[in-house]
Amino acid sequence: MQAVIEFRLANEISSQDFDRLKAKFLKLKWRAEEQIEFQLQLKPGDTMPTPRRRVSGLRYTAPDADKVIALDRRNYSTTVLPPYPGWDALLEAFWTHHASWRKVIGKPPLGRIGVRYVNRFDIPTNNGEPINFNDYLTFTTTEPALLDEPVRGILMQVHSGIKSDDLRVNLSMATVESPVIDHASVELDIDLYREGVDVPQSDADISAYLDVVRQRRTEIFEACITDEMRKVIS
Repeated sequence: MQAVIEFRLANEISSQDFDRLKAKFLKLKWRAEEQIEFQLQLKPGDTMPTPRRRVSGLRYTAPDADKVIALDRRNYSTTVLPPYPGWDALLEAFWTHHASWRKVIGKPPLGRIGVRYVNRFDIPTNNGEPINFNDYLTFTTTEPALLDEPVRGILMQVHSGIKSDDLRVNLSMATVESPVIDHASVELDIDLYREGVDVPQSDADISAYLDVVRQRRTEIFEACITDEMRKVIS
């Protein structure tokens, strides 16, 4: 499983602040990657457009390849990679590097705060035969009776929310190629977020919000899997 905490600003930061962020995070001595975009500008009288190169985003990977920081002129995220070290480790990584981000850009209004978990389940099969996904997941499909062969692949997504917590939820499930022989793999993607006027702005309010997200994510996860799946992941 991997987990992500992401901030999105209401407005883009300046190019000067973006350059300062780049310099700030380079001091981590993590592996740095740039995302490049090219824009074509055609001026009057030109026969060929002039390409304009711009660094649109930055990605920093920790020396142990267990954490990633990604940022651009509007977004900032901290990701912990498998094996998932737990919520406390995710929060520690997030708040540590969030402070560096804030030191550069100050406290412009946030437009969105999201927490996303991507869980991959590797389910044993009988010599690679299709499995019954309903045995392992409650969040799955219902096929027309005419389809009387085993389901070999699923891709589905639900956009909903939890009104009492002002939370929006994107819930996705998809089969993926398994890295393990004689296993079927399924990804369950849980994305919880607030955006617009409901987004907390102070660190104290953000911390309280993240506690709510953690609880709701656990409840959604448990509601999406069956006892058979619990045996697989135990």
